[in-house]
Amino acid sequence: QAVSSVSMVESSLTTLQTHREELLRSKVQHEQQQAEQKQRHAAEVQQCEREALSTRGYVTECEFARDSAEELRSQVATYQHAQAQVTQAQQTKWKAQQKLESVTAELRAVEKRVEGIVTRSSCPTCRRNIESRDADVIRAAFAPEIGAAQLSVQTTMAEDSAASHAEEVACSQLAVTPVATVMELAAAEEKAAYLPKAIAAADIASRRLSQAQAAMDEVMVWWGEQVLAKTEEQIVDAEIELLKQKKIRQRAELTVSVADYWVEAFGDRGIRAMLFESIAGFLTERFALHLQTLTAGEVDGKVAIG
Repeated sequence: QAVSSVSMVESSLTTLQTHREELLRSKVQHEQQQAEQKQRHAAEVQQCEREALSTRGYVTECEFARDSAEELRSQVATYQHAQAQVTQAQQTKWKAQQKLESVTAELRAVEKRVEGIVTRSSCPTCRRNIESRDADVIRAAFAPEIGAAQLSVQTTMAEDSAASHAEEVACSQLAVTPVATVMELAAAEEKAAYLPKAIAAADIASRRLSQAQAAMDEVMVWWGEQVLAKTEEQIVDAEIELLKQKKIRQRAELTVSVADYWVEAFGDRGIRAMLFESIAGFLTERFALHLQTLTAGEVDGKVAIG
């Protein structure tokens, strides 16, 4: 029974060890698959990092374009204001020149009319002869009209000078803002318009990066971990049980050997044989004596121990 128990435990232990080896092979395969999966996730993380970096860089460019557009818009507004002032100054100057030509023409017309009257021989109204002393009287009569015309000419010339000065100032302000600013503003506004899309793309890239990092950090649990642990425990229990059964078998074998010894000792070839051998001579002698007495010496016998 002890031998049978040891055999059963050894068989169970062999089965458990075989199962453990299969589980360990499965675990090695799982670890290889996990390593390959981590490599794929690492490559995906690197790709996502590059995409996130690129999108963040484009967002920065769009934000810079937006800020530049604000500054350029102010410069363009200044340029447009200066341009409007130049246009207004040019119109004012043109009007002043037109007015100057008009009042100058009026002044010349009055002077020409006065000279025409003075140089005539008779008055065009009363037909009286005009003498030299009458010329001063005629010129004095037209003096207010001529003075008013001259004053209008001087005023208009002052207006023209002021308009020219205003044009010079407006042109100097216009020269401060280059025409290229308008084209720069258009380019900056066009790029700044992509800012919402760039931010959305950056958010998507950031989420993809987070997901890839989470997938790389995630540990894929092997399905047989608990089974392997339980098998290891069963193997330890079986080894302990095997040692126990072997000790029982050793004790049983020792008991059997001791029992065999005493069976041999107290058997036909043991102590009994020694006793028979030690008294064989005495028994033979007594047997022979009694036999001869009973048979009157006709029969002789001998005791043999077999």
